[in-house]
Amino acid sequence: MRTWKRNGYEIKEIGFQFNLNEFAVVKNGGTIAIITPETISDMDAFIAEFDNGECPDRWEDGQGNRIKIYF
Repeated sequence: MRTWKRNGYEIKEIGFQFNLNEFAVVKNGGTIAIITPETISDMDAFIAEFDNGECPDRWEDGQGNRIKIYF
């Protein structure tokens, strides 16, 4: 499992179901959001975006909620 460190927060890949992983957005030691991809293809796309430095602020978390990193 991988971790992407950003300025003030990090994104941690965590096991979910079979080959599908979720991503926890962690700020100040607490999880502020869990991003749950629907498919392996979605998961791979998220990983590519995180590898390219993308920030998930304002993304949908898979449960219909918007992620708010900067509040």
